Amino acid sequence: MADWNYIKWVRKFYEVTKEETDDEEGYIQFTYCNWTYWGNSVSLVNMLTEEIVKDFPNISMDDIHIQKRPRVPYELTLSVTCTLSETKDLDLSKFEKLPKNFW
Repeated sequence: MADWNYIKWVRKFYEVTKEETDDEEGYIQFTYCNWTYWGNSVSLVNMLTEEIVKDFPNISMDDIHIQKRPRVPYELTLSVTCTLSETKDLDLSKFEKLPKNFW
Protein backbone atom coordinates (compact mmCIF):
# COMPACT_ATOMS: atom_id res chain seq x y z
CA MET A 1 0.00 0.00 0.00
CA ALA A 2 1.11 3.54 -0.67
CA ASP A 3 2.10 5.80 2.20
CA TRP A 4 -0.52 8.21 3.48
CA ASN A 5 0.50 11.74 2.38
CA TYR A 6 -2.01 13.77 4.42
CA ILE A 7 -2.42 14.52 8.11
CA LYS A 8 -3.33 11.33 9.91
CA TRP A 9 -5.89 12.37 12.49
CA VAL A 10 -7.94 9.24 12.89
CA ARG A 11 -11.00 9.47 15.07
CA LYS A 12 -12.04 6.19 16.62
CA PHE A 13 -15.55 5.78 17.96
CA TYR A 14 -17.42 2.98 19.67
CA GLU A 15 -21.07 2.24 20.21
CA VAL A 16 -22.74 -0.68 21.94
CA THR A 17 -25.25 -1.75 19.31
CA LYS A 18 -26.85 -4.57 21.27
CA GLU A 19 -26.73 -5.04 25.02
CA GLU A 20 -25.78 -8.43 26.38
CA THR A 21 -28.63 -10.50 27.81
CA ASP A 22 -28.75 -13.89 29.49
CA ASP A 23 -29.74 -15.53 26.19
CA GLU A 24 -27.70 -13.57 23.65
CA GLU A 25 -24.30 -11.97 23.39
CA GLY A 26 -23.98 -8.21 23.02
CA TYR A 27 -22.25 -6.34 20.21
CA ILE A 28 -20.10 -3.25 19.95
CA GLN A 29 -19.37 -1.34 16.75
CA PHE A 30 -16.11 0.56 16.19
CA THR A 31 -16.10 3.34 13.58
CA TYR A 32 -12.96 4.95 12.16
CA CYS A 33 -12.71 8.18 10.15
CA ASN A 34 -10.22 10.94 9.31
CA TRP A 35 -11.90 14.35 9.24
CA THR A 36 -8.76 16.22 8.23
CA TYR A 37 -8.95 14.77 4.73
CA TRP A 38 -12.07 15.80 2.80
CA GLY A 39 -11.92 13.24 0.09
CA ASN A 40 -13.06 9.72 -0.52
CA SER A 41 -10.29 7.66 -2.00
CA VAL A 42 -8.79 4.20 -1.99
CA SER A 43 -5.83 5.71 -0.16
CA LEU A 44 -8.11 6.85 2.68
CA VAL A 45 -9.71 3.41 2.89
CA ASN A 46 -6.28 1.78 3.00
CA MET A 47 -5.09 4.11 5.76
CA LEU A 48 -8.19 3.50 7.89
CA THR A 49 -7.92 -0.25 7.29
CA GLU A 50 -4.35 -0.17 8.58
CA GLU A 51 -5.57 1.59 11.74
CA ILE A 52 -8.29 -1.02 12.29
CA VAL A 53 -5.80 -3.86 11.85
CA LYS A 54 -3.52 -2.23 14.46
CA ASP A 55 -6.35 -2.38 16.99
CA PHE A 56 -7.84 -5.69 15.81
CA PRO A 57 -5.01 -7.80 14.33
CA ASN A 58 -7.18 -10.90 13.90
CA ILE A 59 -10.00 -9.15 12.04
CA SER A 60 -10.95 -10.46 8.61
CA MET A 61 -11.08 -7.93 5.77
CA ASP A 62 -14.60 -9.22 5.05
CA ASP A 63 -15.68 -7.89 8.45
CA ILE A 64 -14.69 -4.28 7.74
CA HIS A 65 -17.53 -2.21 6.32
CA ILE A 66 -17.42 1.11 4.45
CA GLN A 67 -20.09 3.72 4.93
CA LYS A 68 -20.40 7.38 3.94
CA ARG A 69 -21.73 9.93 6.38
CA PRO A 70 -24.94 11.62 5.15
CA ARG A 71 -23.99 14.96 6.72
CA VAL A 72 -21.01 17.31 6.77
CA PRO A 73 -18.28 16.25 6.76
CA TYR A 74 -19.33 13.78 4.06
CA GLU A 75 -16.58 11.40 4.98
CA LEU A 76 -16.07 7.74 4.36
CA THR A 77 -15.98 5.72 7.54
CA LEU A 78 -14.86 2.17 8.15
CA SER A 79 -16.44 0.11 10.85
CA VAL A 80 -16.13 -3.28 12.41
CA THR A 81 -18.57 -5.01 14.77
CA CYS A 82 -17.38 -7.36 17.51
CA THR A 83 -19.03 -9.24 20.32
CA LEU A 84 -18.66 -7.71 23.76
CA SER A 85 -16.77 -10.80 24.92
CA GLU A 86 -14.19 -10.35 22.11
CA THR A 87 -13.47 -6.83 23.33
CA LYS A 88 -13.53 -7.34 27.09
CA ASP A 89 -9.74 -6.79 27.31
CA LEU A 90 -9.71 -3.87 24.85
CA ASP A 91 -8.84 -0.45 26.27
CA LEU A 92 -11.84 1.71 25.32
CA SER A 93 -10.07 4.88 26.51
CA LYS A 94 -8.49 5.24 23.04
CA PHE A 95 -11.99 5.40 21.53
CA GLU A 96 -14.64 8.12 21.78
CA LYS A 97 -18.27 7.32 22.39
CA LEU A 98 -20.09 7.73 19.07
CA PRO A 99 -22.08 11.00 19.19
CA LYS A 100 -25.84 10.66 18.77
CA ASN A 101 -25.81 13.01 15.78
CA PHE A 102 -22.99 11.21 13.95
CA TRP A 103 -25.29 9.57 11.40
